[in-house]
Amino acid sequence: MWNRRVEIVALAESTEIIEISSDDIPLDGKTIRPEHFETIWGVFGFSGSYMPSPRHALALNNLADSRNTVAHGDEVPERFGRTKTATDISRLLDLSEEIIIHLIATIEKYIDEEDYKR
Repeated sequence: MWNRRVEIVALAESTEIIEISSDDIPLDGKTIRPEHFETIWGVFGFSGSYMPSPRHALALNNLADSRNTVAHGDEVPERFGRTKTATDISRLLDLSEEIIIHLIATIEKYIDEEDYKR
């Protein structure tokens, strides 16, 4: 689905008619993962890495896997919560915040340097 969205954006300056179906609208409810950031970097042509570090990608995947485990009923939330320490949660929050800061800084640089003008 994301590849289709990249195709649509790539055709934005084309004279070709673009048909967009409801399947192309991002309503899939997927839990965000590093691959989503990689796609964003590809679509906009952002410079640099899409993740601050490999550790951040691991943390984001861990968060997504954990969320899905509970959301799909494979683990009871209370039981799952007992497997995490306050330090684990704090570390995960810090890494998540760093990912968001990295994204915002990349967007600001993209705008400031007018990289959208090609």
